[in-house]
Amino acid sequence: MVRKLLMRETIVCFFVCFFVCCTNNNEYTNYEKNDEETTLIEVCDTSLNSFDFVYDPIIDETSVIYNINYKIILDVYNSEIIGDKLNCPYKIEKNGEIIHSSIGKIDLNKNLKAGILLSFDDCYLDSWKNSIPLFKNNNKKATFFIYGSCNTISSTCLYLQDNGFEVGYHTLGHKNLMDKDSATILDEQCINPLYDFHKKYIYMYSFAFPNGLYVPYQITELLKYFRILRLFNNKVNLYSFDQICNERVIVSQSIDKNKFSSDDDFRKKLFYRFCIAKITNKIYPCTSHEIVSDIQQTSNNYSISEDRLEYMFCLMDDLQLNSYKYSDFYDGIYW
Repeated sequence: MVRKLLMRETIVCFFVCFFVCCTNNNEYTNYEKNDEETTLIEVCDTSLNSFDFVYDPIIDETSVIYNINYKIILDVYNSEIIGDKLNCPYKIEKNGEIIHSSIGKIDLNKNLKAGILLSFDDCYLDSWKNSIPLFKNNNKKATFFIYGSCNTISSTCLYLQDNGFEVGYHTLGHKNLMDKDSATILDEQCINPLYDFHKKYIYMYSFAFPNGLYVPYQITELLKYFRILRLFNNKVNLYSFDQICNERVIVSQSIDKNKFSSDDDFRKKLFYRFCIAKITNKIYPCTSHEIVSDIQQTSNNYSISEDRLEYMFCLMDDLQLNSYKYSDFYDGIYW
């Protein structure tokens, strides 16, 4: 009986030790690494800034290929900001097999062109005006894409401009520009109204398509009148500064209430997206509509609360992300 108990305890101890070894921070310590791999690991552990990481939205992965055979993949979701460093778990694959995993550091004092391009759509004039102190107190920028005629919205446009914000156009009546029955819809909704605004010194050089809908020829036509055109979808879209200047057409992602299940979900997803922008040294365009005081109480799913904006602004500061408006790219555009 004693022998059986001892054998049972020995077996249990074996499996416990086996489990502990397998759940160690690095599961691949038994892999015999060559000199190149040892050097690669040392570089990763010291500074992940040594690599030009790329975000792939199709597979939702931030990674880089190193010397053909190796792939470094970041676990951005589980990153942590500590001082001026972003501690980011990573793994190294060799020919598709994981050979190492650990935690590397990203220096937040680098990748200084990374930033957030924030915009608001439609005609929530009072809510935007009331939120100006929030932006100013946090030293943050925004572009407001407004729809309407000069007679109805010119005073708000001038107020926003005078306070350092950009005003872009969002059509005369927020109509679907894919309406094939109207051959003159661009003139009526997008181009002709600009002249009245110009007479009052309101210059709109950025344009956002209502609901992101368009017919391809409209891109070419509207680029004659606007420096940047903005489309819209529900994916993470990242751009370099020069890419925005050269292409002049970008896609923004919604950060409205209806895209998140809770405040925690909002914070988790925004942290992830902002970290990707910093790691890849890219600019993340995002868009909301009405600014409300309480996200739980509002019935408008196309809104963002002041608390959520405050979180975004603090996170931008922690990650040292620039705050952009669309006009910041005008000087780099040949137009």
